[in-house]
Amino acid sequence: MTYKTLIFDLGNVLVDFSHEKMFNQMAALTGIPSESIYELLFEERTGHQYERGLISTEEIYQLIQKRATTTFEMKELIDAASTIFSPKKEMELLVKKLKEKEYKLLLLSNTFEPHFNYIAENYTFLPLFDHWILSYQVGYVKPEKKIYEEALKHASCLSSECFFIDDRIENIRGAEVLGIKGHQFRSPSLLMDDLIRNGIV
Repeated sequence: MTYKTLIFDLGNVLVDFSHEKMFNQMAALTGIPSESIYELLFEERTGHQYERGLISTEEIYQLIQKRATTTFEMKELIDAASTIFSPKKEMELLVKKLKEKEYKLLLLSNTFEPHFNYIAENYTFLPLFDHWILSYQVGYVKPEKKIYEEALKHASCLSSECFFIDDRIENIRGAEVLGIKGHQFRSPSLLMDDLIRNGIV
């Protein structure tokens, strides 16, 4: 099989991040227990809507402010929630190498808008991608079928000619249903082995 388009997840693939750090920083700013921050963003309906772009950052700010025991600006909350990322230099170099080989590169991520904005402002690899498919922009999340269909619209090739890299097995399986080849990311070296095995590098 000749692959033409490579689709990358963002968090835990191209950058590392710490949800624990986010919960702790937001708790320190707001006075809300970190467990309650987790529940709001990842268990309650509000967080799921936010990831899909159905509610705004302003609405999240107002909701958290109502529960808080302190006062703070929205920018302070965004900073507390977003200064949680660290680079994966090997992966950035790999993306550059793949770009030089003239593969089409897509980014496919379940993400909150402030997180993506922070990465866009602090990392240089995003312009290497031909298109970004972001949950908060398209209204769908992995592993839902529609978000992969959205990616395929920008792939300019058959689904079988796409190679998808994600750290979560359920997201890989969601892509494979549509005929996309998947690699569950564990380390740059294991990914490189699989790229070589599949004739990509």
